[in-house]
Amino acid sequence: MNRILWIALIMLVLVIIYGQVQDRPRQKAEWAPELSQRTPNEKAMKYEGVFSFLGQPTKKVIGQLGEPKSKGASAYGYEWWVYPRHEALLMIGIEKEEVVTLFLTGQSANTSPYYLNQTWKEANEAGSFQEHVELKSDGSQYTFRLTEDEQRAKPLIQVNENYVQLYFDTVKDSVSSIRVLNQDVLLRQKPYHLTYRGKLPQEVEKSPETDEQIDRANEQLIFEMTNEIRKRFNLSLLEWDEDVAQVAKQHSHDMFKNNYFSHVSPDAGDLGQRMAAGEVTYQLAGENIATQYVDGMAAVEGWLNSPSHRKTLLNDEFDKLGVGVTEKYYTQNFLQDWSFW
Repeated sequence: MNRILWIALIMLVLVIIYGQVQDRPRQKAEWAPELSQRTPNEKAMKYEGVFSFLGQPTKKVIGQLGEPKSKGASAYGYEWWVYPRHEALLMIGIEKEEVVTLFLTGQSANTSPYYLNQTWKEANEAGSFQEHVELKSDGSQYTFRLTEDEQRAKPLIQVNENYVQLYFDTVKDSVSSIRVLNQDVLLRQKPYHLTYRGKLPQEVEKSPETDEQIDRANEQLIFEMTNEIRKRFNLSLLEWDEDVAQVAKQHSHDMFKNNYFSHVSPDAGDLGQRMAAGEVTYQLAGENIATQYVDGMAAVEGWLNSPSHRKTLLNDEFDKLGVGVTEKYYTQNFLQDWSFW
């Protein structure tokens, strides 16, 4: 009888121990919802669609997209490859045979976790926009501080080891363009107020010939992007006008050389006077100018969010465009040609 009692007692103890062991995984599972409550930029996120090209070799880009329509220099050491698509314009930045940045604008494209025409609220829920974005590189620490306006118009989000800039059309409350870039490119561009401990990355060395190539590339990218945005609003596309581009170029160069920012040149006068000096005839003309943007695409997004510049950019009466860039001075000259038919 005592033997039977001892066996029963041993079996009861084993059941209790076994039950406690089996409960441990359930305790771990109860913590899993806390992990899922972390903000998306703290979790591993996966790029999909065209953004998956970041970090990939050029042969993969060519294998999937073919040769680019054009190539152009940038001020940050990489070369832009331009791919116009049916409903989007894709620019891919190549450095040392590798994709280091991408810029996408248009109406729709295969992207994730962010996409064109996404609302600010939807994008914020996907990425949790922050006032401060911190990063480390080669023993130095950097902090970008975004103003409230920047968080609304062009927030910066860390995704794994890389970064995403969302450019919002603040009138429509939707994503207009998306830039994806690695840490090195972000530090070279310095698109927001920056504080740091350590040292700044070295500036990319440029020659006068390189500066000219960068300016030409920015002019073409502004032209391409302007038409892509007009297409989004079902407006007529603009033709490039070289004579008008020369007038725009002279104004950008004048502003850079004489260190001013205005539609009225101290020497060459207003737009009408400058057009007359360039022997350009027109029925209607308009002008957008900008300065200190990291590149031409950022300047276009700035114009889109400025009421007066937006009105010029989206004026359906214009049929020609000339663009001039010198360093970080950008000029667009629009016109409506004379038509007698």
